[in-house]
Amino acid sequence: MLVEDFCVISVKVSSAIKYDGDIIELSSLKIRNGVVVDTFDQLLKPRHSIFYNSMVVTNISNAMVKDSPLFSEIIDAFKEFIGDDILVSHLIAQDYNPIYDSCVLYGVEPIKNDFIDTLRLSRRILTFLKNHSMVSLCDYFKVKSVNHRAIDDCYTKLWIYQELKKRLSDEQIQKLSEVKSIKYNNHAGVLEVDPSLFNTNHKFYNKRVAIGCKIPAYTRKQIVEMITNAGGSFDKRVSRKTDYIIWGDEELQWERYGDLSTNQIIAENHIKSKRSKIEIIYLEEFEKLIADYKKILGYQKTYIY
Repeated sequence: MLVEDFCVISVKVSSAIKYDGDIIELSSLKIRNGVVVDTFDQLLKPRHSIFYNSMVVTNISNAMVKDSPLFSEIIDAFKEFIGDDILVSHLIAQDYNPIYDSCVLYGVEPIKNDFIDTLRLSRRILTFLKNHSMVSLCDYFKVKSVNHRAIDDCYTKLWIYQELKKRLSDEQIQKLSEVKSIKYNNHAGVLEVDPSLFNTNHKFYNKRVAIGCKIPAYTRKQIVEMITNAGGSFDKRVSRKTDYIIWGDEELQWERYGDLSTNQIIAENHIKSKRSKIEIIYLEEFEKLIADYKKILGYQKTYIY
């Protein structure tokens, strides 16, 4: 549901490599009735030196953060600032996940706020655009891009959110109100499921689906999101209750690991023993089953798993 009271968030990290960087800037805007009423902006000292590429991108140097507090010293103040507000960002996983991960790292209760992703909003509203990055949206809305410090990004994200809201029809608002956020793994993996996309005639509808091995064309999160938006549910581990297993790239699996995946072995045992009616779905059929959802969710092949 779109809201007038929320917090915009943005972070900058010391390395672009996943799981290899710390938050070096944490910023937020508190919005009430569509107006900025308070700000949170804090440089943080990482455990290790900031990578050169990150210094270029963030405009934050090691000298700037050498006397700054650690994440553990300010997280309570940040959590108090955002409270139970809905969090708004663009490609929110890049901001939400580092905060969540840092909480886990320092033994702090992770944030659990609901969120709105303006990237997803843009893909749903401005369907004619080929690119929905912040830079592309700034060009489209004719606003000058700022210098990409976290607090500046917060203002840009706020502006994008407000512009997108203006372009929403009543029907689109109703559909968005039905979108649910669910957790797809025990890490910070959160995705959206839109019941309005469900097709009761789809093969995955009301079925339990597991992944067998590598599917190089999409990330695991994308695969799970397409399955759940088709009305299915994701089984992390194959069980007797699993209806389908997406087999994946068996040749790549053998090349990298010299054996089938655990899920594939379990599925084969169930099928051979006739203990369950698990059906194997190979890549060609999987591509046909997800074709519509791939377009709706705006996915391109990424070749990352």
